[in-house]
Amino acid sequence: MKLRESDCSARTKDGIMNKMFMIILVRSLVIFGEFLLVLVCRKMVRKEAGKTMYSYRIMSIIGVMIFLAVNMASGAIRLWNFIRYSEYASHDLLYDIVSNISTAFTGVFYLAFIPVVLFGGFLLVANVVLFAKEGGGWRNTLGILAGVGLIVGSFGVVNLYNMLDFVFDVHSYAGFCLSLGIENVFTVLLVYFQCLMGATIFVSVKSMRHKPVREPEYVVVLGCYVRPDGTPGGVLRKRVEAALKFVREQKQRKKPVPTLVLSGGKGGDEPVTEAEAMRRFLEARRYMGRVLIEDKSKTTRENFRFSKEVIRADRGMWKERVAFATTDFHVFRSGVIMSQLGFEHPEGIAAKSPWYFYYNALIREFIANIQAEWRLHLLNLSVVVGVMSLYVWIGYVFDVL
Repeated sequence: MKLRESDCSARTKDGIMNKMFMIILVRSLVIFGEFLLVLVCRKMVRKEAGKTMYSYRIMSIIGVMIFLAVNMASGAIRLWNFIRYSEYASHDLLYDIVSNISTAFTGVFYLAFIPVVLFGGFLLVANVVLFAKEGGGWRNTLGILAGVGLIVGSFGVVNLYNMLDFVFDVHSYAGFCLSLGIENVFTVLLVYFQCLMGATIFVSVKSMRHKPVREPEYVVVLGCYVRPDGTPGGVLRKRVEAALKFVREQKQRKKPVPTLVLSGGKGGDEPVTEAEAMRRFLEARRYMGRVLIEDKSKTTRENFRFSKEVIRADRGMWKERVAFATTDFHVFRSGVIMSQLGFEHPEGIAAKSPWYFYYNALIREFIANIQAEWRLHLLNLSVVVGVMSLYVWIGYVFDVL
């Protein structure tokens, strides 16, 4: 009898070890698969950057890479904890697979929780400084709204289960599945936009640090606010100074000096066109290089479209080597617009903005990027939320959650 009990115990132990091995193998394969997907995404980014470095497609792929990288780290942590505390964990392979699908976005959310909350706090601090330096205005409140949204949204998702308990019984099986579905929807939304924000920051920093390497024949200086006395505002002045610095560097390197195309029309509250304000600024600096004027544009897209006509009229033909000068946070979106208008290999020259202004403006750029590709993002979110909801429904029907 003792021998049979011993055999039964050994078989049970072997069965548990086999199940543990299968779970560890499956989780390891998932992590390795995510690593391969990161490499594939990296290759896609390089291929796209070969056409232009300013691309919403690049931004979206980098967002996916951020999600995969954080999910790999989260999966590795969960695997390590499973190995350490395997005697307390479930050894059901199907249940393990289902639960890991459930925690795909949740794992990313919790691993990024502290950095996201700290970034939200940093946005609030930056906006307080912005208010102190430059006053109020609805544009200067975007950093506050984003900071509060990140902090409240993060803590809201953490406490969502307890809050739902006031609405329905989350302790029943049906209530648990419903709460899981609702949590998944909110978590997916928050993680999606967090990854896109991370991608926006990455492409913005990458774009503003890039230096033109194609020796442009023309540099389009994008217009901005003109003061009531007709002089360039602080942002516009720095854009012109960035273009001048590039010209000086070209001279020092004994390279061809580009023609400056001053682009910007007259706003309703501006005494002169932005192009004229820039021309006067260059004249006061005794700039002797070639200058062209484009003074009809009202938007960034018009800046480039009308500047293209001016450049074509200047030479009687189209020249491809055209760069542009704008503020650091605005380089990426400007480059995207320039690419869409048929400029090949556009390159930006970044004018530095104060740190407290940069992050608030970056929120505006993030919103503009989302608006430009809103159909794609809506489709992505619909698919992901639909799949996660279907997963919860299937789990509920087959009782595997």
